[in-house]
Amino acid sequence: MSRNRWHALREMVERWSQTAAQVERGYSFTFDDYLNDLDLRRQIDEHFRAIEDVRDVTIPSSITDALALADERFRRATVASEANVWGAENERESGWSAAREWYYYRMPERLPEEW
Repeated sequence: MSRNRWHALREMVERWSQTAAQVERGYSFTFDDYLNDLDLRRQIDEHFRAIEDVRDVTIPSSITDALALADERFRRATVASEANVWGAENERESGWSAAREWYYYRMPERLPEEW
């Protein structure tokens, strides 16, 4: 993999880490912003799957460790939701599941009043 691709993936994981920190502090952005932040997490998953499909390529532990830490922080700052935050129709059309796209089934523990 090219150096630029690793850099791009690192940046995505860093943005996800920033999202986890925002949720820990009390997410203050709009619901649409939250959905966009969750979409970033899905994009990271898609990148990981694409990389894992390439023979003899391993994602650096600095990236996987940073992602695991951000995910743990996000999980601690959120609560499970029975419903997909994008709604049932999007869930069906996209084939999302709570096991695989777990982040779409979590809401901030402290919701902004505007939601």
